Amino acid sequence: MVHHLVARGKSNTCDGDNDANVLLDKMYAPYGYNAFCIQTGLYFGGHDYDTEMENGINRFSWKFVGDGYHNTTRYGEELPDDDPRKASLGTVYRNWHPGPLGFQIASDAFAYVYTTGLLMALEIIEEDMNAGVDLLDRWFDMDHR
Repeated sequence: MVHHLVARGKSNTCDGDNDANVLLDKMYAPYGYNAFCIQTGLYFGGHDYDTEMENGINRFSWKFVGDGYHNTTRYGEELPDDDPRKASLGTVYRNWHPGPLGFQIASDAFAYVYTTGLLMALEIIEEDMNAGVDLLDRWFDMDHR
């Protein structure tokens, strides 16, 4: 599986109207390509980002803390409340690239996708085992061992 992490972009294709991104998607999708757009997940909850943008508030800019659900990372939760780093860890973006909370959002998305894929594969393997299918014949190309 090939992944592409993009910090910006509201659509699932990370600025899907961008010709270069559409071409990248079409070219590598057959090989398991997937684009992860940090902002996409944020638009589905937390703050009303569209309304705030219309009112001049850009939570994806420098120094905004929190994603609407969390004000710090899991690491930051363990710090004392008076630790100055605690709020800093809740920064979603540091200028144009993700801050600590932004990277936690991305890593959580990767973990979710990989775990979901693993569970799906295990269900298929279990069905094959219950049906008496020889797993080596089904899942491994014996000519390339």
